[in-house]
Amino acid sequence: MPRKAVVIPDDRSIITTIQLCVSDALVKSGAGVLIGTVTSMFFVNRKRWPIIVGFGLAMGFSWANCR
Repeated sequence: MPRKAVVIPDDRSIITTIQLCVSDALVKSGAGVLIGTVTSMFFVNRKRWPIIVGFGLAMGFSWANCR
């Protein structure tokens, strides 16, 4: 049985890279805000800082993933 060749694109265009980074940032920031909102509502008496921290952490993770 022949093996399938794995194609790894090592030359992506800059537009594709930017699109992947932006979509990753949107997904992760949405998840961070959602987790921060749930934490704020149920655990810390409706403060705003868990939402900001969740957003900041998510943006940091997406920035590190883009590099």
